[in-house]
Amino acid sequence: MCKMEHVSDAGRDRTRWLTADEEAAWRALKAQPHFKQGGFEVNLSGSFLGKGLIKATVTAEYHCLFAYVNVVCGGGTRALSATAAFPYQGAPIVWEN
Repeated sequence: MCKMEHVSDAGRDRTRWLTADEEAAWRALKAQPHFKQGGFEVNLSGSFLGKGLIKATVTAEYHCLFAYVNVVCGGGTRALSATAAFPYQGAPIVWEN
């Protein structure tokens, strides 16, 4: 599911940033055996200009390992989602082709 989006503002390509964000999300998710690689999606929205607000949403499939113990989803999988928003604090970068 790792959706790769092309985000462009002011003529700058941000595709590489999304790859790093996906890796960061996976590093947090893989601490639990309930999450599988490729079973999540990262979506970014907002402005990468100035100190604009960036909103990140991670949606992941939670796999029940022991359905009889786990009351969260009662067997199978359940989609979990979390969203956070922070001001953009990156340095102005000019991407070269």
